[in-house]
Amino acid sequence: MTGTPITTLQQQQKAEAMPEEQVSMVAISPQDRSVLHQRIEQRFEIMIDEGFIEEVEALKQRGDLNPEMPSMRSVGYRQVWEYLDGKLDREEMIYRATVATRQLAKRQLTWLRNWPTSVEWMEPSEPKSVDWIARKFSVSR
Repeated sequence: MTGTPITTLQQQQKAEAMPEEQVSMVAISPQDRSVLHQRIEQRFEIMIDEGFIEEVEALKQRGDLNPEMPSMRSVGYRQVWEYLDGKLDREEMIYRATVATRQLAKRQLTWLRNWPTSVEWMEPSEPKSVDWIARKFSVSR
């Protein structure tokens, strides 16, 4: 609308640092890694049941995408694309996608553990965690 590129507008804005005491980091993750792995497997199965393979197939059929593009190299998409190409059977596709998702989750947790400010870790299966977050951030349940 202004005729100015978005990158120019972003460069013109001066970011103000938020005082550290106003920043609250909360990470919700099961302490038991096997629970996390089980949830990742369940989530991928649900994605498949809700049409994930068909979604990737439709993207593949567009003709303007290929498996080397960053969007198609995302966890899950890459494995389903290989399945659709006949390079993997269904069981191997599911296995590789869940392993890749576990690896991504591990990198995310490592990133959070190394966050410069303190992080409050919450166990998702404990109702008191949800109550604590709601009180801390004044969210009505």
